[in-house]
Amino acid sequence: MMIAIDDNPQHEIILRITGDDILIDPDYLMETVNNFKINNSDYTDAKNLPSGTEVEVFSKNVLSFINDNFVDTSGSEYLTNYYKEIEEHFRSSSLKVSENYSNLRLTLDNEKDFHVISNLLEHFDKVGKKYNYNLNDINNYFLSNPNVLKINSKVKQKNIPSRFNTKVDWKSYTNDPLITVYITCHNYEDYVEKAIQSVLNQNFSDYELIIIDDGSSDSSREKISKFRSHPKVKIIFQENLGLNKTNNVAINVSKGKFIMRLDADDFLDKNALHLMSKKLLDDEELALVFPDYFMIDSHGEILSQEKRHDFDEVKMKDQPAHGACTMFRKSILEKVNNYSEEYDCQDGYEIWTKIAENHKVSNINLPLFYYRQHQKNLTKNEERILSTRSRILSSKSGISKKKNILAIVPIRRENLCLALTPFNKTTLLDLTMQKLQNSKRIQKIIVSSNDERIKIHCQKRNYRFHFRSDILSEINSPIEDTINNILLEEKDISKNIDFISLINYEYPFLDIRNIENSIDILQVYNANSSMSVVASESNFFNHDGNGLVPLNRNKSLRLERERLYEETGGIHSVSLSWYKKNKSLHSKKVSHLIIDERASRKIKNLEDLKMFETLFGKTE
Repeated sequence: MMIAIDDNPQHEIILRITGDDILIDPDYLMETVNNFKINNSDYTDAKNLPSGTEVEVFSKNVLSFINDNFVDTSGSEYLTNYYKEIEEHFRSSSLKVSENYSNLRLTLDNEKDFHVISNLLEHFDKVGKKYNYNLNDINNYFLSNPNVLKINSKVKQKNIPSRFNTKVDWKSYTNDPLITVYITCHNYEDYVEKAIQSVLNQNFSDYELIIIDDGSSDSSREKISKFRSHPKVKIIFQENLGLNKTNNVAINVSKGKFIMRLDADDFLDKNALHLMSKKLLDDEELALVFPDYFMIDSHGEILSQEKRHDFDEVKMKDQPAHGACTMFRKSILEKVNNYSEEYDCQDGYEIWTKIAENHKVSNINLPLFYYRQHQKNLTKNEERILSTRSRILSSKSGISKKKNILAIVPIRRENLCLALTPFNKTTLLDLTMQKLQNSKRIQKIIVSSNDERIKIHCQKRNYRFHFRSDILSEINSPIEDTINNILLEEKDISKNIDFISLINYEYPFLDIRNIENSIDILQVYNANSSMSVVASESNFFNHDGNGLVPLNRNKSLRLERERLYEETGGIHSVSLSWYKKNKSLHSKKVSHLIIDERASRKIKNLEDLKMFETLFGKTE
C-alpha cells in the first residue's frame, strides 16, 4: 500500500479496489470520487452497492496515518476495518445509492462465488455487453435469473482474522502531536462537555487535548473525568491558579508544535484545527493565527458573526487577537517567556503586544469558533480588563519611560467657569493638575486659556500659564493653532520633550495611567498620534434624503472595519517630531486607547458636576 503511495507522491486521492472486486461500475466509481472531493473527505464509500463492486476512496493522509500508527499493519487487505478504528478523527462521507443492491454478493472469495460471476459474465458476452455493462444490467440479470443468485446466497462475508491487531498505538502517536489544544475550566459545569466534544469531533487527528480544571467548586471535575480514558486526553486537576498561570502550566506540559487555548464555555467549528494549522504550516514565519467567530448567548443561539480585518493587510496592529482560539507557534511563546503571571485578569493583550510587534501574525476570515457571552465570562468585566491592559502597557519593555511629555490643558472662557467650580473639596482644574504633577512621565504642564479667572488661579498655585487669545479660543478654531502658538511663544517648552498630550479637565474619573498609556500605545504600535475612545454599541443612522438609514444594516454580521469608536476621555497625544512636520494631531497612523465607561464620564454643566461629585466621593 505505502509503496504505491511513495512511488506516486503527486497523488492525494487513492482508490482502493481489491483483487476480488472485478465488477466495478465506472459511473459509480466517479460519483464516489466526486463525493470525496465535494465533501473534502478523508474517506468515502458507496453504501448499498453489492460486495465486489464497492469502491473506497482514501486520502493519502489517512493511509499514512494507518501505516505509521497502527500496532499491526499486515492486514491491509482489511483496510476498512482499520479505518473504522479511527473514523471519528477524520472526515468521512458516503455516496448514497438510490437502489439497494446490497443483497447481491459479487465478491470472488470461493468456488461458489466463481460460478455466480462466471454465469454473469458469460451472459453479458452473449448479449454483446462483454465490457460495457453497468450495475443496472447486473441487477436485471439476477432479477431474471434468481437461481444463479442462490448459488452463493449463504456464503458469509469473510471477517478479519484474529491474528491481525487493528488497534492504534495512541501512546506513541500522542508523544509527538502537531497541535496541543488545552481547555481551561473554572466552574463551567454547564458548558465544559460541549467544549471537549468540539475538540474530539475535529476533522483533524494530529492533536492532543489537555483539560485543566482550575479549582472548580461545581460539578465540572466529574464531567471532565468522563473523558479520562480517551487516548488523546490528558486531565489536570489543580487548585485555583488563575488564567495566566494555568496558560503556562499547559505550555510546559504540552507536546505540540502549535498550541491553542479553548475556554470551557466556548466551542470549536469542526474544521478549526485543520484550517489554522494549515495556515501555520504553509508559512513558517507566522507566529500565530486567529479566526473570525460567532457570538452566541448562554443557550448557544447565534447572536452575530464577528468578522475581523484581513491582518495580512493591516498596518496598525492595535486590535489584538481574541485571547482564546488563537493558535500559536509554541517556539515563539517560549521565545517571549510565555504569559506574564503578573496579571490575573487579561484577555490575551499582554501576549499579543509581545508577539505582534516583532513577528508576523495572520488570521482566517472564517468563523471557526463559538464565543459565548454570558454573565460569568471574563470579557464582560470591562473595567478589570482595561485596567489590566493599562498595567500591561505601563510595564511594557522596549518603550521609553523618560520624563518627556508636555501636557497642555486648554480651557475656554465661559460665564460659569466649571474648571474653578468647587468639586469634592477641590476644583476640576486642580484635580487635573494634581494628577498630571504626580506623573513620572510628564515633564512640563501648561494651562492655556483666555479666561482671566483661570490666569489668576494658575498664578496663585504656580501653574505655568499661557494666555490664549479670543480668536484661538473660538469653538471653530483648530486646537492645533493653540499648540502652535504655545510652541512659538514658550521658547523652552519643547526642550527635552518627545510627546505632546492634550488633556481635557472635564473628565474627573480619568486616571493618570490613561494619559501615560496614550504615549505607551504610540510607541508599542509605532503610531504618530493617539486618542482616548470608547467602543460604541449604539445604533447610528444617517439621512439619505428619504429618511433615516442605519449605518450598519446587517446586525447579524459585525465587521471590524465598521466598528464605531466614540472620541471621549479628553486625551489626544502626538509625537512632537511628527507634529512639528505636519502641524496636526491627526495622522495617518492614529492608534486608539480604549478607556472604561467610568473614565469616559464628562462634566458638561453644573448638574453633571453635582451628580458626579457624589459619585466621585463614593469611588475615590
